Amino acid sequence: MTISFFEGVVFLALLAGAALEDWRTGYISDGWSLAAGLFGTVRIFVSGSFLPLVSAAAVFFFFLCLRCFRCAGEGDGFLASAAALWMSPESCAVFLWTAFVLGGLAGAVFLISGKRKKEDRLPFAPFLCIAGGIAYGWGDALWHLWLAS
Repeated sequence: MTISFFEGVVFLALLAGAALEDWRTGYISDGWSLAAGLFGTVRIFVSGSFLPLVSAAAVFFFFLCLRCFRCAGEGDGFLASAAALWMSPESCAVFLWTAFVLGGLAGAVFLISGKRKKEDRLPFAPFLCIAGGIAYGWGDALWHLWLAS
């Protein structure tokens, strides 16, 4: 899929809005996920590639499983699924991996520095936002680089 500048700005603005809200309040409004999902769906129909639907379904199921074990918030799953509508399955794998690595590293830094306790919740949308930007721009290239190694 080719990426236009306008598409990238819209995608990152939606993710950044959700990330800021999650960081401030610990909650993600449904509007962010709905807007990202609607724009992503329109993008799918315009491009004619329906593989992102597979990505979104897989991400939704993954976060549903995490939610069952209380390992993720409900808003995180909806936002990640909506973001997956913008990506190929390969980029989506990079997206999830990057988000969880960044979240884990940040959590470790917060624990070691004493800024948070093990029981404290860490907003995950900021890591989804950063990982979404990386995967949206370079996800396929990073996937092929990983396969080549």
